[in-house]
Amino acid sequence: PQFSPTQVPTFQPTTGNPTIRPTQYEVMFQIGSNWKIAQMTDSIHSHLSISAKNGQTPMIFREDGTTHSGPRSNFNAWTSNPDKSDSPPKFGNKAVEIDQWRIRQHDSIHLTITHSSGNV
Repeated sequence: PQFSPTQVPTFQPTTGNPTIRPTQYEVMFQIGSNWKIAQMTDSIHSHLSISAKNGQTPMIFREDGTTHSGPRSNFNAWTSNPDKSDSPPKFGNKAVEIDQWRIRQHDSIHLTITHSSGNV
């Protein structure tokens, strides 16, 4: 399948004429038509949210290593805006990286979710 990150142009006003800054990407990717995995930040922590299109959030991973299960309605990438980044999601060998988060197959029976701070 082809993966296409969502590009969000941002504008910076100058002398009455907007100019386009470098493209910003939503820090998320969509799986099928019903799921999004996104980085969402509140005033304190970065979160990796697994979001369903029906507005429910079944799981949130927080940068400090804690997990917050649902169902719940906050930190949902369908109803709230994911973070923005200058880099699109990166897809590699058995891994995907979205800004500060990495999801990868560790071995044949384990999937890991890690934050750039080192927490799992």
